[in-house]
Order: sequence, then structure tokens, then C-alpha cells
Amino acid sequence: MSNYIIEGVRYHLEKRNFLCEYAEEKNLFFGETQKLYFPKGKAYILETIKHDFFKEKKTAKVVSRTVAKNFMKKHPEGVHSKNYSKFFGAVEEC
Repeated sequence: MSNYIIEGVRYHLEKRNFLCEYAEEKNLFFGETQKLYFPKGKAYILETIKHDFFKEKKTAKVVSRTVAKNFMKKHPEGVHSKNYSKFFGAVEEC
């Protein structure tokens, strides 16, 4: 998994703190994946991976709880339900 130092704080992005993922393929050679993490329940990290046929570029930024919730609301198909429940409590069934 990835590690980032953002504003002097090291964040370890691992499966156990993964909340949501959204991938968009622009064409056969170019695409972008965004992954939302909540390491140690302290900060929301949005990792962006831009990739093309030859390479990928990863960046990450700290986002607010509001931005994180909106990201998951916009991409409900990518929400990791087990980790979501761990951080936010039981999910209502309908």
C-alpha cells in the first residue's frame, strides 16, 4: 500500500482503512482512480492515481469529513461496507 507525508504527518494507506474507490477509464490508454482512506480514524486521505499506458502518478491530500462523505455519496458502488461500518457504525438496511 501507499505511504505519504502530508504537512509533516505520515499516513499509511492500507486495506484496513480503505473506505471507497472510484475508477474512470478515459480511453484504452488513460484513466484515473481515486481512493478514500481513513487511517487510524484521524484524517480522510483522498489518493488520486492517474495512469496511462506507460506510467502512473500518485498524489494524496487530506480532505474534510464533508468532502469524504460527499465522495462516498457520489460513488456508493465503491464504498467498502465492512470498513464503513467499522468507522461510522451499523448501516441501515432497507
